[in-house]
Amino acid sequence: MHNLALLISGLLEIFGVYLNSRFSKFTGYKKFIGFWVIMLNFGISLLFLRYAMKAMPMSVAYAIWTGIGVLGAVFIGVIFDDEKFSLKKSIYLGLIVISVIMLKIL
Repeated sequence: MHNLALLISGLLEIFGVYLNSRFSKFTGYKKFIGFWVIMLNFGISLLFLRYAMKAMPMSVAYAIWTGIGVLGAVFIGVIFDDEKFSLKKSIYLGLIVISVIMLKIL
């Protein structure tokens, strides 16, 4: 259950990053509502992260949460913002994934 909470927390972080990247395009009342949706989203994400930390060390939970967020942010940038996805970027993302897996194994 705690691992699922950590996954949900990471996915909420990705959604928050997506909303945050679109925030400058909001106008009027959408900007006000968008701000509060982003704040609520990140708040819920942190609550799930806090719950996951009850079953695993903080360093591991935070590293996994951050890794999920990094991967999601890169894919959001590539898919929605036309960022380049190079060989170097894929190698470094692979290193992040391997590092997170190794932290979980420890």
